[in-house]
Amino acid sequence: MMFIGHRISITILGLSVGLGLPATAAPGEDCLTSLEADLVQARAMADISPYSSWGVALSSLDRTLTYQFQGDRAFVPASNVKLFTTAAALLELGSNWQTLTQVYWNRDRLILRGGGDPTLTRSNLEDLAAQTIQNLSEGTDIDHLILDDGYFQGDPVDPHWEWEDTQAGYGAPVNATIIDRNAIPLTLVPQRVGRSLQVIFERPEEAEHWILDNQSRSVAESEPEWLEVGRDWRDNRITIRGQLIAGAPSAPVAVSLPNPADYALTAFQQALSDRGLFVADAEIHHAAFGVGTIVAVHPSPPLEELITTTNQQSDNLVAETLLRHLGVNLPESRSSETTRDRGLRHVRDILQRDLNLNPAHYTLQDGSGLSRQNSIAPEIFVSLLQGMASSPAAETFIASLPVLGESGTLKSWTPLTSGAIVQAKTGSMTGIYALSGYLSPLGSPPLSPNTLAFSIIINHSDASYAVTQAAVADFLAQIDQFQQCRQSP
Repeated sequence: MMFIGHRISITILGLSVGLGLPATAAPGEDCLTSLEADLVQARAMADISPYSSWGVALSSLDRTLTYQFQGDRAFVPASNVKLFTTAAALLELGSNWQTLTQVYWNRDRLILRGGGDPTLTRSNLEDLAAQTIQNLSEGTDIDHLILDDGYFQGDPVDPHWEWEDTQAGYGAPVNATIIDRNAIPLTLVPQRVGRSLQVIFERPEEAEHWILDNQSRSVAESEPEWLEVGRDWRDNRITIRGQLIAGAPSAPVAVSLPNPADYALTAFQQALSDRGLFVADAEIHHAAFGVGTIVAVHPSPPLEELITTTNQQSDNLVAETLLRHLGVNLPESRSSETTRDRGLRHVRDILQRDLNLNPAHYTLQDGSGLSRQNSIAPEIFVSLLQGMASSPAAETFIASLPVLGESGTLKSWTPLTSGAIVQAKTGSMTGIYALSGYLSPLGSPPLSPNTLAFSIIINHSDASYAVTQAAVADFLAQIDQFQQCRQSP
């Protein structure tokens, strides 16, 4: 298979070489030549369109070796963007940082102030309600309940996301008072062939508030499985399309909440009422509201735990809240600039300040990678990974990544035959797959000089998710073989 106009850059111990090797090859050049041939062959054998785009970049942590094949080209990296968000958050806020959800008493008012905790649940609200009633003086008159949802400024729905993504639970809106992930979880259960899937609300009390348009069906084993779940923006209608094989396991799905602040206020009002304090007058403020005496507090998990959730589970909601916390942490603002916009600006500033990453060399439009307007080259990911490996936050950052064959989004992957340890972030959307992280030889710690920082990205694939993922796994296997080659005597 012929490739035309593709840049290939190889450096060994400061020596740059092209495709042609000198008569006497320097140590390691034969291994790089084999890697080049193996990657091209793997791409040719992959069952994806020849018009797909792909790029690979890698470098040892001691920077004595770098390699790239189209690694300087910009790609849509999907959830690999979370590496930027979590790195910036860790560098700026520190692993022990937490945010607070608080309840204030101010004369005849109770104020629930959201702090942008993406893990807050109804159970946590019930605990806040119990704390509130316990700490209020006996006989205190409360006439007004206010939700201060103004910690984050701007539309909770990201303007750079696709319409269908904003309807799904994985694209839930991001406001200051997130309850139960701002999503409505459902379980779809296959029935006999020909019958609609059974739809079960995980929180049964929500069923009465929604109209179900169930266009799904249970099918025979020979038919393909697929699902589309969305909601209408004009009314409380959830539409379910698709099919699951009769007798197959049930499928968990979710749709995003249309009015998350209303949901939070109603839930807290109910939690207070269940404990004997009914407040009829309840309203939402979307700008910071005056506070008073703190009567209840709930801290979020520490940042170390939040970034682990983000990277291990590829959690969009947590990533987007971290981006906005970085926006809050940037004191200076520009006219009509949202918290999200400030967060994006702060991520670029932090990574330039601490990792010398030039913001002119990449484009970020969100914190999770759900936007298709993100544009980053594999070699930029390698620079980020190298920089984090030499930073004070190195161990925490690397530990947050899934381990190939063991944890997170890499748990189902087959370990490398060499026994090398891979800790990396996955990323996938329709036509896109990315994998960026660290490959450590068997017996070497993650921060050893010969550990490789690598990035593999495929765009414009016409193949299924499984086929595209398999191509990336094959590329990774070739990198592992290269690592073995360069270490052999």
